[in-house]
Amino acid sequence: MTINATGQDTLRIIDMTIKNGNALSSGGYVVGFEGSSTIAKFENIVFENNGAGTGNTLFRGLGPDKTFYVNSIIRNNSAENYAGIGDATVYGCLIYGNTGWNNPSPVTASKVYSTTITGNYGGFSSNAWTTGGATNSQITNSIIYDNSPKDLYYYSNSHLIVE
Repeated sequence: MTINATGQDTLRIIDMTIKNGNALSSGGYVVGFEGSSTIAKFENIVFENNGAGTGNTLFRGLGPDKTFYVNSIIRNNSAENYAGIGDATVYGCLIYGNTGWNNPSPVTASKVYSTTITGNYGGFSSNAWTTGGATNSQITNSIIYDNSPKDLYYYSNSHLIVE
């Protein structure tokens, strides 16, 4: 699903399930945007069984101030890299059972609030950057546990902020 909106108002996508979406290529996605002015809020969405083992950041955002995933479930998705949300604000979500054959990290480059990230796994555990939890994200009042091979990772020159 590619979203192209003017950004004049907030696009709200609520109360639905997005499942069995195929990312189609190693750089592909299931939810993404064209243009940079869109403000989007995904609320009460179930994202499940997407990716088909390929793709990179399955559910993309345009940055934490423009894309919001709220009170949603992200489960059982599979990708090459980042089998979940990237470049967004994540609030009140449950993120579990996602896998990646290279790097599963189901949350990357995001602001995370009141969210549980658990039971995500896969990837090359010999790579220092492979994580099943969150990568390069700001974490507040959240539970991140039982992800393999590790729960959190921050690249060099980035800052870990845990509140």
